[in-house]
Amino acid sequence: MRCRISEALSLTVSSVQAGTDLVAIRSLKKRGKVVVREIPVPAELVRLLLERQSKNDPNAPLWSFGRTFAWRRVKDVMAGARVVGLHASPRGLRHGFAVSAVLAGVPLTLVQKWLGHSSLNTTAIYADVVGPEERQMARRMWPDQRASEDRLA
Repeated sequence: MRCRISEALSLTVSSVQAGTDLVAIRSLKKRGKVVVREIPVPAELVRLLLERQSKNDPNAPLWSFGRTFAWRRVKDVMAGARVVGLHASPRGLRHGFAVSAVLAGVPLTLVQKWLGHSSLNTTAIYADVVGPEERQMARRMWPDQRASEDRLA
């Protein structure tokens, strides 16, 4: 969902904004000040989160478990999907989202906003792609090269 695991665990019932496909995430890295960023999410996720709302009061947390359990649960799901290594973690999901957004052509400033980075330089790390991702970006610049490169792959 483009957020840190601690931010996801701090979501309350009122964080889900019905009818807007947005989730309001309170940034926990902005010590001393309250910063909320609205993140667009798929309508299906909003629907699922709203189902949880009917069971809770508006200030109740959406999740009744802590960071350790959440971390372990993500690792278990990733292992079941045969995802291994550094990316098989909540942070890996966040990183994967950022790289996917960059590859999809989402402007870095928007990725920065969604991730809650205060500096564009932090977000720009995700634009430094190599290997297959780099070739994919190049193919988008030269559409007539796409067919010949695909034949070589």
